[in-house]
Amino acid sequence: MAESLKMDEKQFVQDLLAWDERQRPMEWLLSNLALVLGVVVVLVTIIYTLRHLTDRLIFWVTVPGFVVGVLFVGFYFFAGKRVKERHRMASILKKLGAA
Repeated sequence: MAESLKMDEKQFVQDLLAWDERQRPMEWLLSNLALVLGVVVVLVTIIYTLRHLTDRLIFWVTVPGFVVGVLFVGFYFFAGKRVKERHRMASILKKLGAA
């Protein structure tokens, strides 16, 4: 026979379901915005570098531009993965009727 949820477990489930309804769309939007921003930063860096090829510019613009772009894209992957996993868990809990 299955045990019923303890009070803290029930609170966790309710918090997760509330997050899924209210905060998931905003976190998903921010994640996608980070991807777009990362791609724009990398493209602007590439275009600017190709127009002004000097050693000094490459060191002070290209390297930081790529680092910032990669950080934004990395944020997209990690935040997107977190949002997908939490949404999947919330949908499973809804189907099981745990709320």
